[in-house]
Amino acid sequence: MFTNLRADLEENVPTLQRRGWWKTFRQCLASRSMRALCLIRCQAWCFRHGLPTYPITWLLSECFAIEISKRAEIGPGLHLPNPWGIVIAPHVTIGARCHLGADVQIVMGPRFKQGPILGDDVFIGDCSKVIGRTTLGDGAIIGVSSVVVSDIPPGAAAMGNPAQIVQEADQQISVAA
Repeated sequence: MFTNLRADLEENVPTLQRRGWWKTFRQCLASRSMRALCLIRCQAWCFRHGLPTYPITWLLSECFAIEISKRAEIGPGLHLPNPWGIVIAPHVTIGARCHLGADVQIVMGPRFKQGPILGDDVFIGDCSKVIGRTTLGDGAIIGVSSVVVSDIPPGAAAMGNPAQIVQEADQQISVAA
């Protein structure tokens, strides 16, 4: 729990190394992201150790409108810039250093027993949905308000409903003047 929480701190609190522990602790208490992440990590720890998770689940729901299954696997360094309205279903795997915007939903489809798998360093924009047994490769970028229903290769950018790949990993974005 504390290893993942330390990685979350390093991802969410800039200048962590230059501050003392007291200033870092105060900044964590003032940060909505860190309060939500502490509850998420505490929920996972309680589940792994056979302790009740209902009080923490209730706090996440009431304070942040977040519903995260205790059976979801979330890697270290999760970044939630605006932790509001996030839904993560059971059997979802989220890699290290992933960035989830507000109102993101990562859910299983009606016919699937396994949820989506997110690689490391995945960015998912606000109001996006990842549905079914899909895989988002390392470094994938999902645009705002997108609906992902198929696999996205590593390093690719996708957007739209349904999400279409707009940039492959080896392509350069050219901006027309």
